[in-house]
Amino acid sequence: MLHRLPVAVGLLCMTLLTVVLPLTAATDQTPISITYWGWSYTIDCLKDNMDEFSKANPNIQVTFTTLDPYNIYRRLGQAVSSSVQIPDVVVIEDSHLPEIAFTGGLLDLTDRAAPLRARFNSFKWTNSTYNGRVYSIPWDSGPVALFYRRDVFAKADLPSAPDAVAKLLETWDSYYQTAKTIKEKTGAYMFILPGSSNDGRLFEMLLQQQGLGYFDRNGKVALDNPRAVKTLDFLGRCYKDGLTSDNTAWTDPWEKAIADGTVATIIGAAWMNNMLKTWIAENTSGLWGVVPLPVWVKDAGVRTSNDGGTSLAIAKRSKKIPAAWTFVQFMLARKESQLKMMKKYDSFPALEETYADPFFVEPDPFYAEQPVRIIFAELAKQIPAWYYTTDYAKANSICSAEIQAFLMGAKDAKTALANAARTIRLKTKRP
Repeated sequence: MLHRLPVAVGLLCMTLLTVVLPLTAATDQTPISITYWGWSYTIDCLKDNMDEFSKANPNIQVTFTTLDPYNIYRRLGQAVSSSVQIPDVVVIEDSHLPEIAFTGGLLDLTDRAAPLRARFNSFKWTNSTYNGRVYSIPWDSGPVALFYRRDVFAKADLPSAPDAVAKLLETWDSYYQTAKTIKEKTGAYMFILPGSSNDGRLFEMLLQQQGLGYFDRNGKVALDNPRAVKTLDFLGRCYKDGLTSDNTAWTDPWEKAIADGTVATIIGAAWMNNMLKTWIAENTSGLWGVVPLPVWVKDAGVRTSNDGGTSLAIAKRSKKIPAAWTFVQFMLARKESQLKMMKKYDSFPALEETYADPFFVEPDPFYAEQPVRIIFAELAKQIPAWYYTTDYAKANSICSAEIQAFLMGAKDAKTALANAARTIRLKTKRP
């Protein structure tokens, strides 16, 4: 959820919040207390469902402990020791699930998850699985689409209605040509692409759209292939032709470029919706639209990817596993719970039955009455799998450095990715 945002964004560290759910006269069940670890945003989402949870499970008490992701993963890495405090339930970013499962501290949920598999986005189960076993239940997804500025497109004498824009930007080649037109006629950049501070994030999204990644399904390094080179070459062409704004994400210049129309599009996940409305560009209501991503080959491939996402896991050492499992199911496998979190906090559910709710087809004034939620809902069902492995962080760091060198003109795309693949193999001992 809000995957890889800076820790400072929306996090209140090390604060203890306790919700005590009273027993009712209707039950003689023994009270059970479970502990949840997560960052503040996730706690806000879950607490919004606690009234209903307590009515359904009056004997289960829940203590919420606010920790930032770094401290969660650090502590979980130590949790195999019997002397280390553990949560019963914990939130984990998809990118970190394999490395946490590797430690042996998470409960194997394979059998419990089996009846739920068909109800969630299929790609999310890949993110919840390590060595063929399921260790978490999907929470939110980050389906990626193209946010665009209607006013900038109109200023460039281009169509601005969603159907027409989707057709205009059918392929990445046509996206590039449109970028040239917009730059020439308005001076606006097409999208933001940092050079020397590039974190590889956009490159990852464009790889996943094609079913690619740092690693393949067998854990082998998969960066040095022609399609990955073509993807990086495309980004480099946009950057070197002056069609991109070189701003580091989550900085003031980055926010300003989005808010004032300096950039015409954002390649971003569903969670960007709430950020645009509430703090990045809150004064731009009615100026935005959303369309699916362009494809690499006309009439082929999916028009989406993924960025971010989380799941809930249960500690293997928990002594309250049945209660913890009840909590996880209530929050994630119950349609009403997921919808409530979506409506109030814009937590985009991986639970596909939620997409049939009328909320997903409501017109949104921020997007000139376009019903954008249903676009993300349809795209979420099509997202290709991404194989993080326990070595994702190393691979991202190595690849980002090579992307930076490429964008700064130090080497070509093929050499950069060959260097990245070779270094990843050396550092991870993977084939």
